[in-house]
Amino acid sequence: MKPLDLPIKSKLRVYRGYLRASKCSNKMGSPTFIIVLVLMGIIENYICAASIPVCITNCVQCKQMFGPYFQGRACGDACISSNGQLMPDCNNPRTLGNFLKRLY
Repeated sequence: MKPLDLPIKSKLRVYRGYLRASKCSNKMGSPTFIIVLVLMGIIENYICAASIPVCITNCVQCKQMFGPYFQGRACGDACISSNGQLMPDCNNPRTLGNFLKRLY
């Protein structure tokens, strides 16, 4: 008998053993899943909290650039109410439309 010529039952046993050995556990245990969710929530809160000071800093920079024509207080209030999602860009008029005073 050659090494590759095994009876069918032996081939099935070898194949089944190979399948058992090659299976990876793709299931996440519930404690691991909960820990991942909590960490994602903490990271998200940290990122959102970090964007509010950046937004307010941008408001201050625009106030320095535009002087009395820029409503810095309204810009800062908008930063806080939007949790820093509203990022004013002093070079982009679309982001400043609500905070600029009319010249006339």
